[in-house]
Amino acid sequence: MDRGRVDNLCEKAVLILVVAGLALGVLVFGGVRNEELAIIAGLVVVATGIWLVRVWMSRTAELHWPPMCWGVLLMVVYALAIYPYAPVEYAARSELFRVLLYALIFFLVLDNARGHRVENLFAYTLIAIASVVSIYAVYQFLSRSNLVWDFVRPAQYGGRGSGTYICPNHLAGFLEMTLPLGLAYLFHGRASATMKTLIGYSVLIMAAGLAVTLSRGGWLSCGISLAVFFGILFVRSWGMRLPVLLAMAVIIAGGVFFVLKNTMASSRIEVTTQSGKIDDLRLRIWQSAAGLWEDNPWIGAGPGQFQHQFRSHRPEKLQMHPARVHNDYLNTLADWGAIGLAIVLGAWVGFGFVCHRAWRHIRRDKDDLAAKTSDRMAFLLGVSTGMIALAVHSLVDFNFHIPANASIAIALAALVCAQVRGARVYPMFRLETGGKLVLTAISALCCVWLVQESLTKHHEGRLITASRDSSYSPEQRQACLLKAHAFDPMNPWTVFSIGENIREAWWERDHSYHEPMKEAIGWFERAQQLDPHYSFALLRAGMCHDHLWNFDEAEAMFLKANELDPNGANTAAYLGWHWVQVDDFKQAREHLRRALYLSEGNSQLALEYLQILDEIAPEGVDLKAPALLPGNSKE
Repeated sequence: MDRGRVDNLCEKAVLILVVAGLALGVLVFGGVRNEELAIIAGLVVVATGIWLVRVWMSRTAELHWPPMCWGVLLMVVYALAIYPYAPVEYAARSELFRVLLYALIFFLVLDNARGHRVENLFAYTLIAIASVVSIYAVYQFLSRSNLVWDFVRPAQYGGRGSGTYICPNHLAGFLEMTLPLGLAYLFHGRASATMKTLIGYSVLIMAAGLAVTLSRGGWLSCGISLAVFFGILFVRSWGMRLPVLLAMAVIIAGGVFFVLKNTMASSRIEVTTQSGKIDDLRLRIWQSAAGLWEDNPWIGAGPGQFQHQFRSHRPEKLQMHPARVHNDYLNTLADWGAIGLAIVLGAWVGFGFVCHRAWRHIRRDKDDLAAKTSDRMAFLLGVSTGMIALAVHSLVDFNFHIPANASIAIALAALVCAQVRGARVYPMFRLETGGKLVLTAISALCCVWLVQESLTKHHEGRLITASRDSSYSPEQRQACLLKAHAFDPMNPWTVFSIGENIREAWWERDHSYHEPMKEAIGWFERAQQLDPHYSFALLRAGMCHDHLWNFDEAEAMFLKANELDPNGANTAAYLGWHWVQVDDFKQAREHLRRALYLSEGNSQLALEYLQILDEIAPEGVDLKAPALLPGNSKE
C-alpha cells in the first residue's frame, strides 16, 4: 500500500473518530457523566495516535497555526500552571481533563480537515443528529415524559423537551448551533434537490425541538443569530430576498403560534417580564460568583471551584446549590480569574478574525452571495451565526461547561480555521524530525494522562451510578462507594457518602455503639480535608459527636460549618438542632427561626424542632426535658 493511500485512510479515521465522539456526547446526556465522557476521551486518544502516524509518515508535515491556536495553547498552559493550587484537587483535575480533551479535538480537526467534503461530513452528521434528538424532545413534550433514555430527569424540567440532554437549556444550546447550519446549507449549499428537501424538513424539526425546550435564553439567542443570518442573506444575496422573507415569516409565525397556543410557553415569557422571579434567581447566583471572583481577581478561585466555594458567598434566601453560575463568562471569571477570561476571549476574538479572513478567501463574487452557491460559504455562514447564538446564550447559561456542546463548538471553530489553510495567510510550521519528536512527546504525555484519567472516571462513574440504584441494599451501595473511592480517593463526595451510609445505619441504635460513629466521623473529616469548604461534612461530623456526647467537639464542628455557610438554611437548622442537644433552648430557637427565615418557611427540621420546643419548653419557662427530644436520650 503506497504512502499516500495510507495517509488518506489515517486522515479519514481521525475525522470519523472525532465525529463519533461528538455524536456520542450529544446522545448520552451531553457527556456530563464521567463514564460516557471517558469513552469520548478514549476515541480522541485513539484519533491522536493515528494523527501522529500521519505526521511521521509525511515527508512534508506542517502545522497550520491561525490566531485561535495561541488561545488554545495558552489555556492549556494556564490550566496546567494553576491546577496544583486549587483547594479541591478533584474538581480542578476534572476541569484540566476537559481542557486537554478540547485542545486535542481542536488540533485534530484543524490539521486533519482538508476540503469541503470534511465540512459536509460534520455538518450533515450534526444536522441528522439534531433532527433525531429534536424528534425525541417533541415526544417528551407531547407525552409529558420525564425520562431521558432510562434516566429520570429532575422534576423541575417537567413538561419541557430536552431530547438526549438532561437540561432543556443545553439542548437549546446544541440546536442553536445546528439550526443556522441547516438553513445555510438549505439556502446556499450545493446539495441536490432531494438532499435540500431533507435539509428543509430537518430545519423545521430542529425549530420545533428548540421551541419545546421552552428555553427563553435559547429562543432569544437563536432569534438574534437568525436575524444576523437572514440579514446577511438579504443584503448580500439579491436573488434570495423573497425566499429569505418567506423563511423569516414562517419562523416568526410558527413561534408566535406556539407561544399563544401553549400555556407553559406563554407563562414563562410572562414570568420573564415581571420583576423578581426567575431573573432575580440568576442575579443572586451571579452575585455569589462576583463575590468569589473579588477574593481572587487575577487567577480566580481555581478550576471548577465555584460549586465548592459558593456557600461562603451565598446570598440570603438562595438555598439552592448551583453547580455553575448560569453565565459562562462570569463562571470563567470566578474559576479562572481575569487572566483565564482574557485567554478564552482572546481565543474567540482570534476565531472572529479567521471568520473574516475565510469570508474574503471563499467569497467569489463581491456583490452577490447567490451568484454561485458554495458548500464552504454555507458552512462558514452557518457556523459563524451559530457561534453568535452560543455567545449570547452563554450570558444566561453554561453551555460551554457541557462537554458535548463545548466539543462541537471547538470542532466547528477548528473547521473554520482550516478553511483558510489554502490561502496561506497564517503561519505553517514545517515539522522536521525534531519538531515531530516534540509534538509526539507532548501528545503522548497528554494521551497517557487522559487514558489513565478516563479509566478512573469510567470505573468510578459506573460505581457511583450503581450506588444510587434504589434496588440495591445499603450494603451493596456501600460496597460500590468503597470501590469507587479505591479508584479515586480524592473525590470528597464519595468519601462523604461512605461516612453518611455508616451514620445512617447506626444512628437509630443506642449510644453504646461508639466505633461506627467514630468511623463515620473519620470519613466526614477526610471529606472536609479534600474539600475545605464542605460545610455539610462538618455538620454530619458534629451530629456524630453529639450522638457520642462529645458536645465540645460537636460545637466546634457546627460553628466552623456556620462560618463556611453563614446564610445556609440547613446550616442554621442543624446548628439549632445541636443547641437542643445541649439544652440551650434560647440559642436553639434563634437558629431554628433563622433557618425558617432563610428557607422562607420550608425547613422541615426547623419546623419540627420549634414545635417540639413550644410543647415542652415554652418561651419564658426554664424547663429542660432533653429525654423527650428526638436523638437526645442519655439513658
